[in-house]
Amino acid sequence: VLALAITMSVCAAGAMGLVFLIFRRKADDWGRDYYQFSLGYCAKWAIFPGLAAIPLMFWLAHHVKQLENQDALIATATAAASLLLAVFLWNVVRRSDNPLRHKPAIFLSCLAAMLAVTGLCFSLAILFFQ
Repeated sequence: VLALAITMSVCAAGAMGLVFLIFRRKADDWGRDYYQFSLGYCAKWAIFPGLAAIPLMFWLAHHVKQLENQDALIATATAAASLLLAVFLWNVVRRSDNPLRHKPAIFLSCLAAMLAVTGLCFSLAILFFQ
């Protein structure tokens, strides 16, 4: 569970960094090249821990399935699916030549990552306080 918490923390930091860069774009306009580099860099910091967290989520789902708790299993599956969606969207941003055109993908991926964190917290709360 500690490994899952660490990977999801770094993943959420990358996701929040993407959104922060979009919000600060008007106040701190450092040029298109800076945002092209930094958005791709933050997306990389979100992708790789997200990919590392997915097998850990399957491990958690395996243990939740052994306890035969459907609510926790649904929460873990929702968390894994939303993290997969977020990783896909971050990869779109990372590979783009102009990542500033993918603002809806950035916001949607951040919401999906926060849904993944919420689902994991819910399933872990059910596991530990059952």
